[in-house]
Amino acid sequence: MVSHASVAAELAQLSPALSPTEFARELIVKADSDVFATFASSTLFTEDRLHKVGVKIINLLSTSTDKTLEEAITKIGNDLNLLVESCSASATAPKVPRVRFGKTNEMVSILTCGGMRQQQKWGPSITTMSQVEDDCQANFVEIILHSLKLGINHLETARGYGCSELQFGAALNQLFTSGEVKREDILLQTKVGAKSTKAAFRKDLELSFELLQVDYVDFFSVHGINRDKHLKWVVDNEDENNWDVIQEYLDAGKIRHVGFSSHGTTDLIAAAINTDKFSYANIHYHYFGSYTASGDGPTGGNRTTVDLLKAKNMGCFIISPFDKGGMLYKPSTKLLSLHSPSLNPIEFTACWLWQHELHSDSSVHTIVCGAARPSDLDEAAIASFGSMTKECKDLVRATDQKLKNSFDSALGKEWGQMWHVGVPNCFQTQSGVNFTLAIWLYNIIEAFGMLEYARERYKVTVGNREKWDKSATYEENMEKGDWGYCPGNAVELDEEYDSELKDVPTENRAKVLAGIRRAHKLCTMSPKEDGESELVKEDWAAAHDLRPWTAFPERG
Repeated sequence: MVSHASVAAELAQLSPALSPTEFARELIVKADSDVFATFASSTLFTEDRLHKVGVKIINLLSTSTDKTLEEAITKIGNDLNLLVESCSASATAPKVPRVRFGKTNEMVSILTCGGMRQQQKWGPSITTMSQVEDDCQANFVEIILHSLKLGINHLETARGYGCSELQFGAALNQLFTSGEVKREDILLQTKVGAKSTKAAFRKDLELSFELLQVDYVDFFSVHGINRDKHLKWVVDNEDENNWDVIQEYLDAGKIRHVGFSSHGTTDLIAAAINTDKFSYANIHYHYFGSYTASGDGPTGGNRTTVDLLKAKNMGCFIISPFDKGGMLYKPSTKLLSLHSPSLNPIEFTACWLWQHELHSDSSVHTIVCGAARPSDLDEAAIASFGSMTKECKDLVRATDQKLKNSFDSALGKEWGQMWHVGVPNCFQTQSGVNFTLAIWLYNIIEAFGMLEYARERYKVTVGNREKWDKSATYEENMEKGDWGYCPGNAVELDEEYDSELKDVPTENRAKVLAGIRRAHKLCTMSPKEDGESELVKEDWAAAHDLRPWTAFPERG
């Protein structure tokens, strides 16, 4: 038997002639070891997973000794064999653990399968299954089946996820009818946005039930309580309270538990929690920041809302930890170097959240993976099997320290505690500039090289600024149209923002202004300019992309 490391080194001589998938296939065949034997003879031996194996090993070649490379490849093989075992019918097979989901008392898997990447299209154009491609629906069904085999019992969708509810309805009807899945095997969540009238809200909710083809949903969320008006429509809208409709569905047994999701500010999320109407909340709270709430609140993000959920005995569901939480399937070279081969960025982020009670006073119950293909669930599922072992806890602590050291080295330890203090978000400024977003992106670029992710987040604010009328007031601009899920305007380089940054401590003000300007420059540069710019560091480039193909709704 030839060592994996020596085969990998030999195959590297052929790169880039070999694709990651071809690289992995050749390595498994030529090494002829027992490490990949179980995986290679299973139905999980797919092009998608071979792509991931190849990407990971190719990355390790330049940074590992023969010994550490052999160990890392062996771990990859063992993880895949564990995945095969998990999907078996064995009574002793490892499964994604389940925890009590706050006051709902439902036992929910700590990993949720999210339905916002597996549907055919975004938008309302697809209304019947005849418009859905066969391969898309087959993939959709396989994602559900793979989830259940792994022990994931929580499936999540929304009225606003294009044709996701339509395809879920068809898939679940097929699986229930065939007997492959029972209704009690799953906890189903859907979401509908708040409306200014009960009639409009009822119409959307009834359509969700029609599309899903179910008698009840386990979890119903008011989708996107992102502005004060959304919360008002639900609980404080005189005769048009959306809650009146929700209560009807609760009384009829069609909704079992009610929660909400939010891309809003920390204060707004706290206000929704404090209505005491909801049993759980879907929020953004990630290791590298809280998405649109980054820079908010006393802790600079949604940590305070996670704490409040625990105090209220509410379920805590984390939205998009691997995508909105940092595009961790496509990490920068710098970010990847701060992680161990034994705990990659996806695995670290998942375990850090699941272990939240170990490093804080609050809990995270479940995190969602918006799977575009079955293999998207693999890394987090495998990580969940051993997420509470001493070995995993030690790895999380060590990785957390490396990341903190990198932040302190790039930006200073005091900055890590003070960067958000006095910095306003876009709802607190006449210019509508999202200062908290800009300075947060500056931080993660400098500390972790997360430039591509930062550009994805910032480009929406550039579009928002182009629509903004500087001759009108903030209120007049907001009356013309809302920002949507990514609020705020981009920075203008020639503005000093003296009045809007007046609450920033004097000792921080110059660095905040310089930071938001640098973030703007970096995020508005064309990627083609990166190699020639002194602003961009070499290790900010993407190390790899674990996605083997473009997701269906992203194909246009």
